[in-house]
Amino acid sequence: MICKSSDRKKGMVKDMKLGIVSAMPIEIEYVLSKCKEVKEIQLKRNIYYQGNYNNNELIIVASGVGKTNASIYTQIMVDHFKPDGIINIDVGGGLSDSLEPFDVVLGKSFSYHDVRLELSK
Repeated sequence: MICKSSDRKKGMVKDMKLGIVSAMPIEIEYVLSKCKEVKEIQLKRNIYYQGNYNNNELIIVASGVGKTNASIYTQIMVDHFKPDGIINIDVGGGLSDSLEPFDVVLGKSFSYHDVRLELSK
């Protein structure tokens, strides 16, 4: 879905409550720096940040590395804050000699290597 700024001005896009999940605190620092009125909320063993950006309420958490941590803290976010949507911002890797630091890669497929295939069937 693509939302243009002109759609927001026409009232076609509502203000939303969005959850943002990332693995490491450094990955959420930029988003937090753009938010207004940021509050820290301690839930379980983690800190959630609640702020406002462009009339949207953002709930932001650094979950720690791995799918298990991401799923646990995302579920806590859903249960407690009830966001309209969730965005996962993260870093991935690519294998190419032509890549430089800070290049952006849009993949056609993905794989992960922390699960044995025969156990995931």
